[in-house]
Amino acid sequence: MNRQDTAGVIARPPLIYLLALVIGLILRALAPTPFLPHGVGYVLGAVLIVIAIWLLFWGVRMMRGAGTSEKTYVPTTALVTTGPFQFSRNPLYVSLTLLYLGIAIAAQSLWALALLIVALAVLQRGVIEREERYLERRFGADYVRYKERVRRWICECRRRVVRSWVLRTAFSPPPSSADACTPTASPIGDPGSPHACIGGRRITWTKFSAQPESGRSGP
Repeated sequence: MNRQDTAGVIARPPLIYLLALVIGLILRALAPTPFLPHGVGYVLGAVLIVIAIWLLFWGVRMMRGAGTSEKTYVPTTALVTTGPFQFSRNPLYVSLTLLYLGIAIAAQSLWALALLIVALAVLQRGVIEREERYLERRFGADYVRYKERVRRWICECRRRVVRSWVLRTAFSPPPSSADACTPTASPIGDPGSPHACIGGRRITWTKFSAQPESGRSGP
């Protein structure tokens, strides 16, 4: 297959993670570095692994359902913005990172955790940035808008809501008689209402929604 039809990444992402993890586990065998109580490490690692597998299958399912492949050496035929792709442009890499963390923590390997930084740096320069340039060439303005709306790793939706409320509260004028209110037993008021009474001021919540466009993106 013509390499020009793909992002031309330096290596398949799972292999980048696997190489760093194997080296970290070998170093751990040579020089153990326990940092958590034995049972805690297993439990925390298991939780991360379960979340990672769930996220990985969700992302792959969305990509295949849209008729494109999750493989980096296969051309991307559709821009995916639904499912986990509305929260992260790279949910499959988020899942691989969580899987790596889960195994490293369960194995009590500080070596592996340190090498994760190296793996992510290689992934960033050799895979993600190349994929982004490829997808921008292939999908043009649609992908540019998607990049502006969704972060590369994790969305900051909650931060946006809090920041909007803080700015509106801090810089708005003193409440008028129409805006004044009496706090109720619930600090956020009626869950079905767009208003809340905080500090004697009637607050109107600003809702942010990431409405997905049709299509989908690569991992």
